[in-house]
Amino acid sequence: MTDHLLKSLPALVSYFKKNSINSLPNFATYWLKCGIPEEMEGIAVDNLFRFLVSGEVTSQRKLHAAEVLTRIQKKYPDLKTELELILNDLLQGGSPSFQKKIRSLLCSI
Repeated sequence: MTDHLLKSLPALVSYFKKNSINSLPNFATYWLKCGIPEEMEGIAVDNLFRFLVSGEVTSQRKLHAAEVLTRIQKKYPDLKTELELILNDLLQGGSPSFQKKIRSLLCSI
């Protein structure tokens, strides 16, 4: 299933960009489970950061986005500072369990 989903991601991203921007945060979950195809890393990183700062994205999707960005920043260290700033901002809200997970991600950077 993961291989099939991975092959379908570019077409799905294109479809959702044209039809339903509200569905894009679901890609944080897909990218968390499957990884990001190399050819999609740029668009993925841009969208993941957008999800983190959006008021319309659920806390769970924000956590998924933060986890994916924490992984990919190891490959692209120049993302580290921006990610740390946003994660620190996220500590100001959310449930105690959300804050605990964000702290854990900050420690792993």
